[in-house]
Amino acid sequence: IQDVLENMIDLGFNWKYIDVADYVEMKKKQGKLKYIEVKGKVGAETKLVDTALHVSFMCDGILYNTQLDKYFLFEFKNQASFKYNGKVCVDADHVKQVTQYCLLLDLNEVLVLYENRDNCMLECPELLIVTDDMKEEQANRLITCEQYVENKIVPPKHSDTKACRWSKYKTACKKY
Repeated sequence: IQDVLENMIDLGFNWKYIDVADYVEMKKKQGKLKYIEVKGKVGAETKLVDTALHVSFMCDGILYNTQLDKYFLFEFKNQASFKYNGKVCVDADHVKQVTQYCLLLDLNEVLVLYENRDNCMLECPELLIVTDDMKEEQANRLITCEQYVENKIVPPKHSDTKACRWSKYKTACKKY
């Protein structure tokens, strides 16, 4: 998928893959993304850190549409068949994730490509428009989290522990 993304313009499409580090540098020259640092690449993903908001994240890519003169966040997701089948829109958890990425990267539109990991079928990209209200909600979540850390207060536990599966703080969290 990464090879195709990087060569779309050569294949006759109106889409050009933009290296994430190059995008960040371009935005910094425009006076934006002042606190974003590129920490390197892991496979096709670029590791980024927002030093002001204390957020670390992995960006799959940035695409530029030459016809529309617009940049888009690209997010690749693979899912088991039971989640993938019948998909009609971006999953709610993924909406939060890409909204945060758009907030941090000064983007407003996202192409999310879902792959069925059981049979490698690809779903056409879902276009998600990220509004200022969506970004504000994510910014407020980040600020609230920072306040818990600064005040050395353990935040209330979520009733939905689904996200805990991926947390490196799972063991510490169980103590509370």
